[in-house]
Amino acid sequence: MEMKDETKAKELFERAEEAREGSHFREALSLYRRALLLSPREDLPGRLAGHLRAGDCLRMLGRFREALRHYRCAEELARRLESDWDRADALVGVGLALRGMGRHGEALQYFTEARSLYMPYGDPAGESYALWAAGGSLRVLGELERAQRFLEEALSLAEEAGDASAQGYALCALGGVLRVRGRYRESLERYSRANELLSEEGDAFGVAYSFCGIANAHRTLGQYELAFRHYDEATKRYREIGDRPSYAYTVWGKGTAHKMVGELEKAEEAFREAEKLFEDAEDLRGMVYARLGLGELAVLRGEGEAGVGAIRQAFDMTEGLPLERLHARLLLALAEGEPTDGIVEEYRRMGTEFPEDPGLPLNIP
Repeated sequence: MEMKDETKAKELFERAEEAREGSHFREALSLYRRALLLSPREDLPGRLAGHLRAGDCLRMLGRFREALRHYRCAEELARRLESDWDRADALVGVGLALRGMGRHGEALQYFTEARSLYMPYGDPAGESYALWAAGGSLRVLGELERAQRFLEEALSLAEEAGDASAQGYALCALGGVLRVRGRYRESLERYSRANELLSEEGDAFGVAYSFCGIANAHRTLGQYELAFRHYDEATKRYREIGDRPSYAYTVWGKGTAHKMVGELEKAEEAFREAEKLFEDAEDLRGMVYARLGLGELAVLRGEGEAGVGAIRQAFDMTEGLPLERLHARLLLALAEGEPTDGIVEEYRRMGTEFPEDPGLPLNIP
């Protein structure tokens, strides 16, 4: 009976791998869980792989706390197997789950430890993975130049490993950092190259991710028709794979584009949808962006007092989010007719060319 269960568990795991590689994360998660239930307790490698993959699926679905539990189980199994390479994979997973919960400083410690474990194996793909993850957290922590350096190294290592998918994700993350640094054309170039690579790989999530990035780059360049076209491409793909946390940023970006072209009702509809998605994912940073958008819309409609109040509420949520804190301060200054020179100088010290000529509506990158 036990042998039959083990065979069934392996069959379920293989089916789960196919579903995950096709970005069908809910289906894959169900299969991984069934495989884990049938896996013999002594099959430590099989159980470790099951927990890692279940964690990956839960993370992609925005269920970060559940993902964290699976990654912790995988880490413990890797310790028992005395496999530093598997432990490194689990540690990056732990860090990514924490990153999804907004705990970026804590996440960085896990990414750093994971990279140190990959290095003795001569594993450039593993190092690239850890650096990609760390670069994303550094961006949120406002360390933009350091984030760019990490991501450029991640890209170089992915190229060394010949890993097209890892190259695509590093290029997407680089595109994001370059955009918030005000280097919009370079951002568009990175996202476009990522889209080519990830399309060739058949990576449905990566293609959606890159389409959203391309849309944001066009938006920041003032190319709104192209932006809307690419937001629609990203939306279609995110809906197909069921990724709500990432999709929320597409909705927010599209709302910002509507705001910039004066379509305030469409912008409000998008910001409210994004706010709900961010709340469901417990994404504090995302909630800040949605509420800043709603506050700015009120100001643009002549409802200054309500708008300033909403922006102040968003500002109060920006503890530990230095870039978003500056965005809130800038919007408050613009709404209240206060000088912005000092705030712009703080942006420059952070390493970004945004904003060049601040005014409302504000095209937040």
